Amino acid sequence: MTNRRRTGKAIALLTVLVLHSCAGDEINFTCPDPLGSDAMALETYKISCFEAEFDGCFEFRLDGNSPYIQSVYVSYPDPDPSEAPVITDIGKVTCLSDVVQRPQGGWLYRVDALEGHGYVFKMKDGSLGRLFIDSWESEGGVITKVNFTRQYPY
Repeated sequence: MTNRRRTGKAIALLTVLVLHSCAGDEINFTCPDPLGSDAMALETYKISCFEAEFDGCFEFRLDGNSPYIQSVYVSYPDPDPSEAPVITDIGKVTCLSDVVQRPQGGWLYRVDALEGHGYVFKMKDGSLGRLFIDSWESEGGVITKVNFTRQYPY
């Protein structure tokens, strides 16, 4: 058998193996988190801040069993509500990298927290942070912890 013939048979065999191994397999695309993002878990009623010194703070709270995101102002010595970030839900996304909108309106101090949704936070200085809710954990039907990814600034 000549080298040319062996090479042809090897290529044919590899082609059959590759086509067979890929037949019917779905291609799963992953949505990578952007550089500089943080994957976190936060217990309900615990505060998380986008910046040090209590800037851009929020917490996950419960209304019954429905979670929501509440903007929090924690300035010292006197709390000032204008220090709190405003939030908007941009809807269902795959991951934090899909949160790319820079909303012009719809800013609130409280929004419903929904799995698989992206949120944009606007700080008092106009800078933006983004957040994606991946999942949450519950005990006895009560949500106890929210798993999310965030980035500031973006």
